[in-house]
Amino acid sequence: MLRQVPETDSVIDYTYTQDSIRTFYRGQKRYELSNHLGKVLAVITDRRIQACGAGDDIYYNAQVVSVSDYYPFGMRIKEREWKDSSFGYRFGFNGQEGDDEVSGEGNTIAFKYRINDTRLGRFFAVDPLASEYPFWTPYQFAGLLPIRFVELEGLEPGESFATQDAAALNFSQLFNDNSIRDNKEYGTRIYSKNSGGIMSYSYTIPVVGAGAAIQIVDLEAVAVPSGTKVTAFAHTHAASTASAAITYDDNNFSGTPGSTASGDIGYAEVVYIDGYVSTPDGSFDKYDVANTKIIPLPSPGVASDTGPGTGVSGTAVKSTSIYTFKSGDSLKSIAERYLTTEAAIQTENSTVDFTKIKSGDTLNVTN
Repeated sequence: MLRQVPETDSVIDYTYTQDSIRTFYRGQKRYELSNHLGKVLAVITDRRIQACGAGDDIYYNAQVVSVSDYYPFGMRIKEREWKDSSFGYRFGFNGQEGDDEVSGEGNTIAFKYRINDTRLGRFFAVDPLASEYPFWTPYQFAGLLPIRFVELEGLEPGESFATQDAAALNFSQLFNDNSIRDNKEYGTRIYSKNSGGIMSYSYTIPVVGAGAAIQIVDLEAVAVPSGTKVTAFAHTHAASTASAAITYDDNNFSGTPGSTASGDIGYAEVVYIDGYVSTPDGSFDKYDVANTKIIPLPSPGVASDTGPGTGVSGTAVKSTSIYTFKSGDSLKSIAERYLTTEAAIQTENSTVDFTKIKSGDTLNVTN
């Protein structure tokens, strides 16, 4: 039985069971349809509207409550927007909330730290991190490349990967060699971000263990950017102990699948996220927590310990990456992410004029 509700323009759907009648409203759940930058182009509800085609054909359309299009810096295109005012939808450009009380409808967007004037393509206030980006005006929006980038608003820069496995592999490629040479475990938290229905993954700046092992409390103390979700952790197993007086199972996860008692697997099951490990023999494995299964993964570019395997500092060739400079980056943030120094990056890229570097330029980073 379906009934129109004039006050809400919703539909009540009655479900009959043996001992009760359950109801729920259609038309009050909303879905945002966004592009690659998280700009909300349309909003629909879970209510379907019947329509008739040729002959006896019947089909259904989604109930559309908002349609918008934007100029590059967020000002709405008046000829290309429509909104059902009864729904009171306030979001849109970059998924941010509009503030129509400042300078009229659609002209101001309230980001987390500052307010943006969409007509001018600039913020009202100085960027709190302006001192780290001397090559940009302190009022700039999205690195002045709004077609390609979103405004990060102070989130730590991080490489974006299409899959969780790819983010974990990148961590292993960059830091397993450091782990072997230092004979210390390195660890990171992998997080996901949903931008208009497009999932991407990155990882936090690695934590270095004080000894052979990482303390869980230190790993969990590393915050992930707001609006993201921790989906996995990744870590390394330091140098090889194959020829040491006391040997360890260096090349495998510690712990037993299906048991939360201890070890790498135990931690994954307690917090219920996937785990990854890169080991002294250059292997790269995943623990699939949902299926309690260890999965060996391809490990191109993951270093192995070519030293004597005596449980002290091992031998591994340093890794070099080609990093593409993007909106929100600074020399300091890149050095922190790769656990190196600004001076080392400048020395390695001696032909680069760092006062003129811009989004899209590349740097070599060896760590």
